[in-house]
Amino acid sequence: MEAPSRKYVSEKLIEEVYKQEKDKVSTLVSGKDGTLQIDGWSNIENVPVVGVAFAVSGQTYLANTIDTSGTPHSADNLLELVKEQKSYIESEFKIKLSSMVTDNAANMAKMRRAV
Repeated sequence: MEAPSRKYVSEKLIEEVYKQEKDKVSTLVSGKDGTLQIDGWSNIENVPVVGVAFAVSGQTYLANTIDTSGTPHSADNLLELVKEQKSYIESEFKIKLSSMVTDNAANMAKMRRAV
């Protein structure tokens, strides 16, 4: 039997596995309350990234990593990002995000006050 091609693994297979795992998480968390978690940093190539996760019943699930190149991590931009991600997570995983956790950076603190 021949090994799968790099193209198959990087395109088709990864999408199939992603969908399976997303479906598993959806089944586990559907109908529950959760906590939105957000943090920003730069990756090893110094690209600004925002990580978005949610926690339900003591388990944390990564929802998204967002390349924010060209978009400052201002409180206003972060607030828009939080609104978009909250809507995405609630609709995709059928949960209610009733709280949020961030770090205490000035931009995050300002954003939290605006929520």
